[in-house]
This record gives sequence, C-alpha cells and structure tokens, in this order.
Amino acid sequence: MIKNGRQIGTKLQDIRLDHRKRYGYARTKAQEAKVTHIADVGSGTGYGAYMLAEAGFLVDSFEIDPEAVAYGNKHWSHPNLRRHIADLADLSGLKADFVTMFEIIEHTDKAPAFMANLKADFLVGSVPNEEVVQFETATHWQHYRHYTPEQFEEELIKASWLPVETGCQIGKTGPDAHIRTDTTNGRTLVYYANRCL
Repeated sequence: MIKNGRQIGTKLQDIRLDHRKRYGYARTKAQEAKVTHIADVGSGTGYGAYMLAEAGFLVDSFEIDPEAVAYGNKHWSHPNLRRHIADLADLSGLKADFVTMFEIIEHTDKAPAFMANLKADFLVGSVPNEEVVQFETATHWQHYRHYTPEQFEEELIKASWLPVETGCQIGKTGPDAHIRTDTTNGRTLVYYANRCL
C-alpha cells in the first residue's frame, strides 16, 4: 500500500515486491562485503532498514518526514536499528561502511553532492530509468528528474563511485520485480558501487 508516495504496511508482504527486492539485493551485497554498519538514506517508513537490521547489521536510517519515522518506530522497530529525522543537507560527510539510497536520488538535486561527500566504501542505489519511464512534471511531481543508464553511471563516477554491478527491474510485481544484471533495460535502474580510491 502507498500513502503520500511511501510504501506502508505492518508486515513485509504489505510492501510491494520491487521495493523488497532492492533491499534484499543490498542485504546480499552487504553480506558479501562483510560490513557491519549500514546507513539507509531516504528510508521512508523503514521496512527496508528493518530488513537490513533483521539480517544482523547495525543500521542508521535517515528520513526527512517525521510522520514516516514515527510509523517506522511503531511498526518496524528492531534493536539493531536507529532512526533519525534528517534532510540530505544535514548529512554531508555521513560515515558508514555501506549506504543504501532507494527512492530518494530522483527526488532531489542534493543527491549528487551528497553521494560525493559520503564517507563509505559501498553504495547501492536505484533511480527510474529515463529510457523506459520518461520524466514528466505532471506525472512525477514528487521527482526532480530521472536518469538514463549512462547519465547515472556518469553521476556516480563524478561523485567518485565506481559502478561494480548494474542491474534493473522491469516491473513492480512477480518475476518482473527481480533484479536482473543482464542487458535488459528495465524501468528501475539498480547500481552497486565501490568508492574510488
């Protein structure tokens, strides 16, 4: 279910599959990287931060909307999870082993500078694919922009991130929600990147 552009629910089955799959992908990458601390930036109601905390990571989640944070505190609490009300502008130089940025990069012009100033080794992020879901102000009024695969890779590289794996989701439910790392050009781009030295 969606409220004010955010996924809401009191159990994971209530959350749309494509959103859960992105956090599952991040969980796998964080496990492979053997990190302990994850910052979930733009965490919304916090189901994804909960998924990561449940997997054993220490998670700091950051969300600008106090109502969404309160909802997360009520329905998605976990001993490994700390929630913070914060805007990207308040988080310059954020430190964590691993950072997730789902459903936020397309919402603000502050995202590129934030990514450049991150003090982290790994980043997993997603953006709408402009080649499949063309940005229109009337339809995507909560978005700042969408990215082509080339534009987003360029944005990551400018911010000193090296894309290690690129993938996409072609849909929101069923098999289409799975993250593909082949040559498919799906509606949502998903990137795993390492910090350039």
